[in-house]
Amino acid sequence: MVLRAVGERERIGGSPAGEEAFRALVHGAPDLVAVTDAEGVLGYVSPSVERMYGHKPEEVVGRNLLEFVHPEDHPAALKDLAWTARNPGVVGMPGPLVRLGHRDGTWRHVETSASNLLDEPGVRGLVFHGRDITDRVRLEEELRGSEERFKALVENAQDFVVLADENNVALYASPAIGQILGYSPQEFVGTRISGYVHPDDCEWALGKVAEVLPVPGSHNLGTARYRHEDGSYRYLEVVVNNKLEDPVLRGVVCNCRDVTARVEAERALRASEERHRALNENALDFVVVQRADNTLSYVSPSIERLLGYKPEEAVGKVGADFIHPEDLEWAWPLFYEQLEKPGINEGVVIRYRHKDGSWRWFESACNNQLANPAVRGLVFNCRDVTARVEAETRLREAEERYRRLVERVPAATYIERNDAESSTVYVSPQIEEMLGHTPEEWISDPGLWLRTLHPEDHGRVLARHLKCNGTGEPFEEEYRCIARDGREVWVRDEAVLLRDERGEPLYWQGVKIDITARKKAELEILRLNTKLRSQVAGFTSELKAALAGLEESERYLEEREAHFQDTFELAAVGMAHVALDGRWVRVNKKLCEIVGYEREDLTKKTFQDVTHPEDLEADLEQVEKLLAGGIPSYAMEKRYVKGDGSTVWVEISVSLARKPSGEPDYFISVIEDIDQRKGAEALLKLLSAREVEILGLMAKGRTNTEIAGDLGFSPNTVKTHVKSITAKLGVSDRTQAAVYAAGVGLFTPRFRVPTGLPGMGA
Repeated sequence: MVLRAVGERERIGGSPAGEEAFRALVHGAPDLVAVTDAEGVLGYVSPSVERMYGHKPEEVVGRNLLEFVHPEDHPAALKDLAWTARNPGVVGMPGPLVRLGHRDGTWRHVETSASNLLDEPGVRGLVFHGRDITDRVRLEEELRGSEERFKALVENAQDFVVLADENNVALYASPAIGQILGYSPQEFVGTRISGYVHPDDCEWALGKVAEVLPVPGSHNLGTARYRHEDGSYRYLEVVVNNKLEDPVLRGVVCNCRDVTARVEAERALRASEERHRALNENALDFVVVQRADNTLSYVSPSIERLLGYKPEEAVGKVGADFIHPEDLEWAWPLFYEQLEKPGINEGVVIRYRHKDGSWRWFESACNNQLANPAVRGLVFNCRDVTARVEAETRLREAEERYRRLVERVPAATYIERNDAESSTVYVSPQIEEMLGHTPEEWISDPGLWLRTLHPEDHGRVLARHLKCNGTGEPFEEEYRCIARDGREVWVRDEAVLLRDERGEPLYWQGVKIDITARKKAELEILRLNTKLRSQVAGFTSELKAALAGLEESERYLEEREAHFQDTFELAAVGMAHVALDGRWVRVNKKLCEIVGYEREDLTKKTFQDVTHPEDLEADLEQVEKLLAGGIPSYAMEKRYVKGDGSTVWVEISVSLARKPSGEPDYFISVIEDIDQRKGAEALLKLLSAREVEILGLMAKGRTNTEIAGDLGFSPNTVKTHVKSITAKLGVSDRTQAAVYAAGVGLFTPRFRVPTGLPGMGA
């Protein structure tokens, strides 16, 4: 355009008319025309600058053209300006592509050319012509981007593309072929594709290609096995597209996708379905599919083994017809709930009618598959649990009988967790009579036991409790509790830790016995003994001070001695004064009865002679502590060997009498016969709950047949238990077994109890 303007100017000469025509031509040009001096300062700008760049001509005249050039293009533009200025007469010399700034802050791509008209009288400047090619540059960039994306898509796709000629020879293979078949594109190109197809699939695959070759633009889809570079085969899903007449491609385009995993999964699924069908038809459970209208659409073959019906006898029937009438009351509402809840629902235990008219217990789990087009129903998996339910029923009945038996024992039995507070799981009703708190309060309040402990015993008992929890050794302690009404109750607490088959702790099982009366008796005896010693000491002092009243004092002492002798002899427990070497110095009648010796014979022996050998060492340890002043007294349970050679369990409380000088004088012993209590405890541990129940009925004089009727057992079952009981007790018949139980105080028989049976201490 500038060349045309210059040529026109030369044609018409330098007349005013010519100059005007030149200006008109430049002024109306659609492209930008700018005239600068040699340094680039704008002297003229065509009006198109406003349309192209948003600037009015008068706003840019006087400014340097380089101010509008993008910083990155500035060096090239400056170089072009300098070169043009140094070469007079240059016209229309193409310049660099540069970006010029628009008034709105954007940049426009411009194709430039320059003319040096510094010597032209009517111009006297450098003339720059600029054509806006922004749209063209954008389109070129988009085209390049599209080409790059397509190339990246093909080269990085999970599928690979092959271009083949009509003879099945590969002309191109995308890089993804290496990931799928292990070949590089260079290895694959030039080879015949059919050579990679599995022999069993080759004829079929070539047929698929042959179908599309006659019809340009047609395509076909198929799946065949292709050989991997390692010799194995992959399943490929291939789309064949006939592009032989496409001027660019001129071949057959094959888009290949690896579907090996899908084919193998489908094959595994079919195998799984077959296994599932086989399992379903041979399972111990049976499966039914129930429609929304409650009719059965499918029943597995195993129903015949479990309920006696053939599948075809049940299909089409209403499911409710097989349910026990008592269970229908809750089964119908549950069925409608299950209809509204997709997926797995909570299982229930329900009774179904057997074909023979009996009822069977089943555990039935529901899976709502109404939305599954392959099922369209509720799927019930039904497992026969009749034996389990009946066993649970018998267990509950046995537990109830055992509970009734335990609750008649004159002690509070309990079960506690193996935790820091010994939280209660079960405690018999006797606990309320003992301490005033109901069983429910003990169970619901884990800290109740700790709060009932007497403040003076709390630390000792808690330390022992924590130690036993840690070691698992039996817990045996005597301590005081504060009852609900404020009473101080002495308790003997014995418990053992029960474990599971792996030896892991389960819970503590124990018994609490009220020993308040015994403790009061011991304290009273100790008080009387202390008072007696004090009185004797006082009387002795008075006698020394008043010899004149000796006769009267002797008579008074004799009366006191007689009073003490009566207390000593008539006590309900055994009492004795024992020399420091263990000789029995003074014994009362009750002690002689307990150990089975005449008084004269017993005083010739020591307590070591009559103490059971297994208990002697523990007793002597306590004696040593007492003599050393380490303890004020001690109490323990041990066995004596009676005069007839049998043993008797006793509980002894021993204190030490001292001389006025403080030296040890003799031991004071209180002995209580606990043989009957020990026998009862041993019997409860030896026999099962069922055997104890049967033994109780034997003690009442019930025959085996009557016992069988009472408990719902067969006579043979009762006979078996009776044999087990007599064997465990070491007696010859049921009468002696009942007498044995009566002898240890467990039951009161309805017949006279003879003496001399084992374990009765006589």
